[in-house]
Amino acid sequence: FTAHNSQGRSLDTVCIDLASCRSIQSAYVMLSRVRSLKGLCILRPFNLKKIQNHISEELRMEMDRTENLSKTTL
Repeated sequence: FTAHNSQGRSLDTVCIDLASCRSIQSAYVMLSRVRSLKGLCILRPFNLKKIQNHISEELRMEMDRTENLSKTTL
């Protein structure tokens, strides 16, 4: 299966090539199809940036703003 073909499926075993992922979303789809870690096979080493995502500074500032707002309104 491709990442898109596997959407909506739960599989007992999955062999994936994270090195070939084009986006964090496709890596998520591939990793989230397998029912357990025992059934996961990663074909080759990959750059961790393929599965790490950092929120933007703008989003971080908005999260801080809403958290501070909730503290002052309670």
